[in-house]
Amino acid sequence: MSSQDLNQLQPVLDQLKISEDKLIGKGGEGHVFSFDEDKVVKIYKESSEAYLEKLQSFQQRISKANLPYQTPLIESIGLFEGTFYSIENKLEGQNLETVFAKLSEKQQSLALTNYLAALEPLKEIFVDDLPYGQVLDTPKALTSNSWKQYILNKLEQKLEFTREKLQQDVVNFSLKLETLKKMINSMLSTNPEKNFVHGDYYFTNVLVNEAFEITAVLDINEHTCVGDHRLDIANINFLSLCDNVMPGHIKQAKQLIVEKNGSEIVPYIDLYGFYYAFYFSNLYTFDMTSYRWCLSILNDETRWERYL
Repeated sequence: MSSQDLNQLQPVLDQLKISEDKLIGKGGEGHVFSFDEDKVVKIYKESSEAYLEKLQSFQQRISKANLPYQTPLIESIGLFEGTFYSIENKLEGQNLETVFAKLSEKQQSLALTNYLAALEPLKEIFVDDLPYGQVLDTPKALTSNSWKQYILNKLEQKLEFTREKLQQDVVNFSLKLETLKKMINSMLSTNPEKNFVHGDYYFTNVLVNEAFEITAVLDINEHTCVGDHRLDIANINFLSLCDNVMPGHIKQAKQLIVEKNGSEIVPYIDLYGFYYAFYFSNLYTFDMTSYRWCLSILNDETRWERYL
C-alpha cells in the first residue's frame, strides 16, 4: 500500500478501528478491508453520495434476481474527513485468478467451465425498464434508446482521449476503426433483448469455492450496462490477460461458447473483442499490461483480415 493511499485511508481506518493488515483486496474504485465476521468495508478513492446511493439501489435490484452466487450489496454508506466508505456483505470464496495456477489440468477445465456457465444467470436480472447503456451515474456515463448507437457513441467518446496514442501504436488504425464501425452498423441490432451486462467479467472479478463452483461475482461498476448479452460472452478475449491461462484454455473456452451459442457467435466475439480493445485503451495512463493486451487485439492482423 502506497503512502499516498495510506494517508487517505488512515482516518477512516482509525475511525472504524480497523488495522491495515485487514486489507483483503483493492481495485480501481478503492480498497476493501475485513470489518467483522460477515462484513467488509470498502474505502473509495473518489466517490459521491449520489453515486453510492445509485450503486446501492442497483445492487438491490440484482439481489432480487436470486442468482446462484453472491454479488456485492452495500448495507450502509459513510463519509469521514472527505472520504466515502461503504459497509457491505462479505463474499465467500477465493479469487479465481489466484487459485487457477495451483489447479490440476482437470480442475482448471472444471473451473473454466463453471466460470463461463456463470454468465447465463446474469440474464435473470430485470433491466427492461432501463435504457441501453451504462447503469451508474459516472461523469462520462452514456445511455441511448438504441444499443447500436450506444456502442458507436461510447467508442467515439473513448477515442476522444486515446485516438492520438492509438494512431501511433496501431497498424492501419484508421482502416481498422472504420472496419469496426461497419461491423457494428451491419451486425448489431438497434433494439436487441435488454440484458444486464457486467462489462468487466474476468477471473479477478469471480470467486470460487473448493469445488471450483462460482460463489460470487464482483465489481458492478462504470462498465456495467444494459444491452447485448454477447458483450459479456466476448469477455473470453480477456483470458489472454491472465499469465496462467494457456492457449489450450482459450481454445476450450471458445469451444464451450460455440457449443452453447452456435458458430454464429464467433464474429460477435471478434466484434466485441475489437470494441473492448478500443474501450480499455485509455488504461495506458496507469496500466500498461492492459494496454498491451489492447494492442495485441488491435494489431492481430490475422484476426482483422477476416473483416477488412
